[in-house]
Amino acid sequence: MKSGVRGFTLIELLIVVVIIGLLAIIALPKFGSARSKAYRAQMVTDLRGLVTAQEAYFEGTADYATDLADLEFNRNPNVTITINDASPSGWSAKATHASITNQCGIYMGSGITPPAGLTLTEAVISCN
Repeated sequence: MKSGVRGFTLIELLIVVVIIGLLAIIALPKFGSARSKAYRAQMVTDLRGLVTAQEAYFEGTADYATDLADLEFNRNPNVTITINDASPSGWSAKATHASITNQCGIYMGSGITPPAGLTLTEAVISCN
């Protein structure tokens, strides 16, 4: 019978812990950018829902809603949508997320002022 106990030495374990730490340092920034893209996607999805809700509202009233309470669509609780300008000729809106500083926006119609801070093309959702 062998009486020696086999196992890992303290140095071997420390080397493994250091390697795992280095891999984590390399991988974490990649996950941060993925999270930011997901937040942006939430804002774009909510603005798409707003477009559909505004057009449905217009069909019934011949005017666009100025208040989100008048519109029925699913929104992400972390996304804040602000309708900046609404009239019978069109509307504009901006979306922000609680976790990032970026914003997205859209405007539809002639004579409508696009949300400030965004470079927009009519009827196209854009983010900065």
